[in-house]
Amino acid sequence: MKVSNEKTSQSRYYYHYYGYDDDNKFYIMTDNEDGTFTVEYGRIGEDYADTYTYPIQEWTKKYKEKLRKGYKDVTYMYEVKAEQKDTNLAPIEQPGIAQLVQELQQFAQQSITDNYTVNAQNVTLTQLDEAQLLVDEISRLAELMDHKMLNPRREIDDLLLKLFTVIPRKMDIVEDYLTENLNDSQSVRQRIAEEQATLDVMRGEVLTYQNTLDHQNQHLTLLDAMGIKIETAELSDILAIRQLMGNKYFEDYFQKAYKVTNLRTQANFDDKVEDTRNRRTKLLWHGSRNENWWSILKTGLVLRPSNAVITGKMFGYGLYFADKVKKSMGYSSLYGSFWTSGESNKAYLAIYEVHLGNCLRRRSHEYWMYELTEDLLKEKGNYDSLFARGGADLINNEYIVYNEAQCTVKYLVEIHS
Repeated sequence: MKVSNEKTSQSRYYYHYYGYDDDNKFYIMTDNEDGTFTVEYGRIGEDYADTYTYPIQEWTKKYKEKLRKGYKDVTYMYEVKAEQKDTNLAPIEQPGIAQLVQELQQFAQQSITDNYTVNAQNVTLTQLDEAQLLVDEISRLAELMDHKMLNPRREIDDLLLKLFTVIPRKMDIVEDYLTENLNDSQSVRQRIAEEQATLDVMRGEVLTYQNTLDHQNQHLTLLDAMGIKIETAELSDILAIRQLMGNKYFEDYFQKAYKVTNLRTQANFDDKVEDTRNRRTKLLWHGSRNENWWSILKTGLVLRPSNAVITGKMFGYGLYFADKVKKSMGYSSLYGSFWTSGESNKAYLAIYEVHLGNCLRRRSHEYWMYELTEDLLKEKGNYDSLFARGGADLINNEYIVYNEAQCTVKYLVEIHS
């Protein structure tokens, strides 16, 4: 990058990440356009930062000084933020739908507040791409942990520290977010999965903000701008959901239901099913935390990180569904949920239409299944999905597809404890 004393309206961002001594630092230089520039510096994850103002003539000196000390210039990931203006989005007319959208966004925004020191309006698509590349690389390194002669913990933690600077993370003790003190490879995989989920929530909010800017002054609703249709479920829909839940779970947990269509994933699903010779679809459950749903509704279910083995899932790099609502409730935010330790009296589940096609059926798990991908499944016999029957290695049935176009959302169901 060219170094210059010329005035610029853009801030320059420098981050220094090293060691495990809670000392990953940032340094921001901002031209005040009045003959001075202000620097802001501190540690990633802390709310407090020091500031100091210098004459503009010292810009190049400070810049070179920070590079000599090991700081990396990451200005390319940032952009000058224009003054925020009213996007003139039309209100969502149905009060119940408007309230749902507001609540889902609030869940996501609270997660961002809890996990990052910046908000979505100050994060660029370049930062999201850079962060995802780092998570993918971290995931690739985690795969090596299964080899007894290799221990990539140091490399993984170095990349995690770098990740925490791309979109600055809020952390009380940095070591708590690294892998050095984790006991086994599965715990490392879980740590990476948590970082991926947190990044996905941020991605959903950034894309929402970008959508509103792209469609400003077009008098569209937020849902229109995002390509999503949400309607209150009709009686026939609720009866179908009751049948999928079973009477006991419906009576104990069901609160509301919404018909949902993501126009992009629906089109992809329709194209996929239309082109197949063995069309067979089924309505299945999928559970996730409250803060994840706004992003999921926007992007669809996505295969991330872009590596199969490191997911640590029994049946490889796929999208997982259940035919029993109890199974998916365990992944929700509902109080007492098994896998997520949920603490909320309100949670959401989704019902997806899933193309199963030619389904590989298994009663027990085998080691090679950890590495399953779409290509490997095809090699086993031109299969489209995998059905794992409960009873041997699993308590409940599981259905897995390995192509994002094989599923699209149909309903969002609100449940209460």
